[in-house]
Amino acid sequence: MKEPIDTDKKARRGGRAPLDASSPTVIVSVRMSETQREKLDKLGGGPWVRDRIDRARLPDEETAKPRGGSSGAKRRGQ
Repeated sequence: MKEPIDTDKKARRGGRAPLDASSPTVIVSVRMSETQREKLDKLGGGPWVRDRIDRARLPDEETAKPRGGSSGAKRRGQ
């Protein structure tokens, strides 16, 4: 026998609470190696990625120049 529905209870919402109620979020899928995933977890996971994106500066499209690789070889004198 089913219990009667109590209409006085607040409606339950499923899923996680939004990070910021003023802006909806989207799910992004990224492929990476298992080693990279382990490192991401140690760095802080999703909150770390969101923080890095928020802090990153976008290049000015008119003055942006290609930077080359990210290996740092030029800085190391290689």
